Amino acid sequence: MSSEPARRPRRLWALWAALLALFSPLLLIPASAPAATATATATDTTATAQADPAPGMFNPRQTWLRNSTAGLFLHWGMYTQPEHYDCDSWQKAVNDSGWNPDYWVKETQKIHGSYIVLATFHSRLGYARPWPSKIPGSCSTKRDILGELIKAAKAKGIKVILYMTDDPQWHDVMGPESFDSAAYSAYKGKDVDLTTRPGFGEFSYDNFFRGDAQLPGPEGLLDRQRQRVLGAAPPVRADP
Repeated sequence: MSSEPARRPRRLWALWAALLALFSPLLLIPASAPAATATATATDTTATAQADPAPGMFNPRQTWLRNSTAGLFLHWGMYTQPEHYDCDSWQKAVNDSGWNPDYWVKETQKIHGSYIVLATFHSRLGYARPWPSKIPGSCSTKRDILGELIKAAKAKGIKVILYMTDDPQWHDVMGPESFDSAAYSAYKGKDVDLTTRPGFGEFSYDNFFRGDAQLPGPEGLLDRQRQRVLGAAPPVRADP
């Protein structure tokens, strides 16, 4: 009896093995190529992210703040105890208490600080502006408390940051209304409601970037949405 029929399956298996050996590299290349491309793309993206984590994150004008080790935060306003419900009485209390910017500069030096943050235009403590302003809308002192602090601080190489909130929700938390929307509307020549975020945002913008920017120069603006002083958001607008 011939063994030829029995040999045919073996020959067929050998033929299939030879064909697989011949064509398997070609079959594997397309499958591996996208993976390699994806890996390369991921690597390039990671390298780019490491090189520039966020646009403007390392703006040169923020270098001094990033190099700072300490600072003094003065969170103080009309409703700091004892409470004051009008601008004149608050300013009188400041004067009668013997406000002296040199004192706070010295306190900053004691902790080896390089900046002072002044926060009076902020939430539950009221929206007082400790500087003379031609822009109506909220308390503005006749005495230039901010200007005095900037002058004293600069003399010792210390910077001043003005903290201004963008949140008007506390405008009547203590009872009396903090804002004069009618006066600000007359100044702008249109209706502006300072108790709303858009209206209050316009008011804050005018105070810092327009009329009151002509003061002896606050070193920067730190608002409620940019409290990450050393984070990705650029919080400081430094004077040239």
